[in-house]
Amino acid sequence: MKRIVRILLVGLMMSTLVACGNANIPVNEEGIKQEKKEDNYIAYGDSADSGNWNIKIRDVSEVSEVDKKDGGKFTADGKFINTLLDMKNISQNPVSYSLTDFKLKDISTGKTYVIEDIGYEVAHELISEEKFYKGNDEYITIMDDVNPDKSKIACISFEVNEYLQLDNLVLVNKNNGNAGEGVQFKLK
Repeated sequence: MKRIVRILLVGLMMSTLVACGNANIPVNEEGIKQEKKEDNYIAYGDSADSGNWNIKIRDVSEVSEVDKKDGGKFTADGKFINTLLDMKNISQNPVSYSLTDFKLKDISTGKTYVIEDIGYEVAHELISEEKFYKGNDEYITIMDDVNPDKSKIACISFEVNEYLQLDNLVLVNKNNGNAGEGVQFKLK
């Protein structure tokens, strides 16, 4: 479990370093980074408002197994796509997120995937090291309330076929504050 958390954190640091070197990011007159959209998709690493949340994909990993704290393993029939998210509550009240707020969409086929029970368990296992064992209150799990203007880190996981490619996938978020189809984030 520690190894997975370390891998996720190293991936996060690497992606942050790469992002710091990107000089082609458009800025508005106030000097604030603008969202880059490509075919109505939010570019990887950019944030966007989605209902009650401002969301940014922090890190994405593909694995076939996830270690359990008790020594067992979660094993995917295909693979797990694990996503760490920065989530800021932009509403006026405390809010939480749920399993039904997120879907994974393959834009090459139009197929949509939901978070199944094993995805919930994997995400909970991945985040439990930081949240429960280390007492890091920056992390949230499903149904944890977040106060207005607070940012937290969430983890979601999808079990999918091994042939799915990150280049073709978008994370779709639609929550109680959304109108329309939801916001779509590129995973790569």
